[in-house]
Amino acid sequence: MLPLILLFNALRFIGLEISPPGFYADESYGATQVICLWQTGADFFGNRFPLFSISGPGEPIYSPTYLYGQLLWTSIFGYSIAAFRSYAALTTILSILFLYLYAKNLLNSKTALYIIFVATVMPWSWQFSRIAWDPPLAPLFLMFGLWISTLKNTWWAAGLPLGLAMYSYPPLRIIVPLLLLCIPGLSLKRKMVGLFVISLTCIPLAIQLQDENFLSRSNMLTIWSSTFYNPYRHYSFVELLPIFWKNWLAHFSPSFLFIHGENNLRHSI
Repeated sequence: MLPLILLFNALRFIGLEISPPGFYADESYGATQVICLWQTGADFFGNRFPLFSISGPGEPIYSPTYLYGQLLWTSIFGYSIAAFRSYAALTTILSILFLYLYAKNLLNSKTALYIIFVATVMPWSWQFSRIAWDPPLAPLFLMFGLWISTLKNTWWAAGLPLGLAMYSYPPLRIIVPLLLLCIPGLSLKRKMVGLFVISLTCIPLAIQLQDENFLSRSNMLTIWSSTFYNPYRHYSFVELLPIFWKNWLAHFSPSFLFIHGENNLRHSI
C-alpha cells in the first residue's frame, strides 16, 4: 500500500501545465498578485505587503498563507503554470502527511496508513491539488493543528496552525472553533488553551474584517445580500428561515450526495 500512496502523490506533480487545461481566472489573479509582490513589494493595487490581497470588487481574496507561501515557492521554481500549481500539490501532500501523524497518534500506524490511502485517492484530494488557489491550504493547517494537539509537550501551540487555517479559507472561521470544541478525546484545558491561542493568532484577521472592501465578496454571496441577482433580497428574516432549512436539508438528500450533486455545473459533484 505504501508504494501506491507514494506513487499517487508523486503523480500530483505530473502534467500540471496541461491538466486542468488553461489557467483559470482565480489562478491568474493570484499569480499576478504574487509576481507583483516579488517585483515591487506591493500587490497589483499598490498595497505594500498586504495581509490579504483583493483582485477587485466581488473578486477572489488571496490569503497571506497563499500569497507569501507562493512568494517563497515561486522565488525558487519560477513563474510557470506548473510552478504555481505545484504549490497546491505540495500542500496537499503535507496535509496527508499530517493526517497520517494525527491518526497514528490516536490509533496506530497500520490504521493511519489505510486512512491516508483513502485520502490520497479521493477525487477532491486529486483535483484540488492541481489548482493554484487558497483552498488546499485549509486542510493543511487544520491537520497540522490537530496533530500538534496530540503531542505531549507542545500541544499548546496547536492554536497557531488552526488560526492560519482560518486565514486560509473563510468557512474555517466557523468550522475550526466548533471542531476544536466538539472533538472527542481532547481535554477541556487543551480546548480552552487552543481557543485562546487561536484568538491571539487571529487578531489581525479580526481587524481586517472591519474593512468593507474586504467583506464585499462575502456580502455579495450572503442570503440576505441586496445585490440584484439575489432572489431573496427582499425577504424578511422570518421568510428566510424556511428557505435556509430547505437548502440545508437538501445537502443530505441521496440525490445531492450520490447522484446529481448541485444543479449548478460549476459546483456539481
